[in-house]
Amino acid sequence: MLSFILVMLAIGGAFLLSHPGVKGKIGEFWIGRYLRDLDQNEYKVFHNLLIERKNGKTSQIDHVIVSPYGIFVIETKNFKGWIFGSEKSQYWTQVIYKRKHKFYNPIHQNYGHIKVIEEVLREKIDVPIISIIAFSQRATLKSIDVQADNVKVIYDKDIVRTIEQYSEIVINKLQFRGIVELLSVNKIEEKGANREHIAQVKQMQQEAAVSVEAGICPKCGGELVVRTGKRGRFTGCSGFPRCRFIVTK
Repeated sequence: MLSFILVMLAIGGAFLLSHPGVKGKIGEFWIGRYLRDLDQNEYKVFHNLLIERKNGKTSQIDHVIVSPYGIFVIETKNFKGWIFGSEKSQYWTQVIYKRKHKFYNPIHQNYGHIKVIEEVLREKIDVPIISIIAFSQRATLKSIDVQADNVKVIYDKDIVRTIEQYSEIVINKLQFRGIVELLSVNKIEEKGANREHIAQVKQMQQEAAVSVEAGICPKCGGELVVRTGKRGRFTGCSGFPRCRFIVTK
């Protein structure tokens, strides 16, 4: 009986750890551990920052660090396998053995988070914002093409070293206090807010799927048309290059 219980617990634990939400929290946990090594007198760290946008929707940001050297916005990816992607492509690829899985470009995802931070700052404080995509060490970054100086794609263990590479003071003490205050005032801490955010994201995904079925681009509202690219025919937005949305299987 005891061995049966242990087997069931092991199966349950494996299932739980494979859940995307749980894997994401584990990735955020390890980044949080690494960020403890930052000098608390110079760096103010926000974890799991949930902010309401001007349009009434919410945005959840894994980690935001305010420092005299800029604002760092971190998106964590607790993935395994080989990772391929470029700064401009809409989707990246995860390869585990012979299985391929496409996921939304995390640089584009984090750009959305940066726009939220800019909304909070109300464009009154113009400071450098650095986008960092941190993959767990379970992943292998095989081919990552990033040209922008303010975008970094790294392993989570390198997070502190990457942040500390920025040493030029670009935010004065008054600006620092103002940014921290604005983020603190605008963050949502109500019980159940994260559940509402997750439900909102799922609803947006469902609405996007309906739009695609109707031949409408869920990103800009344009018409979806069949186009021909380097890799053959595909369905994308007629608003290209202004809108680069493509339909993926």
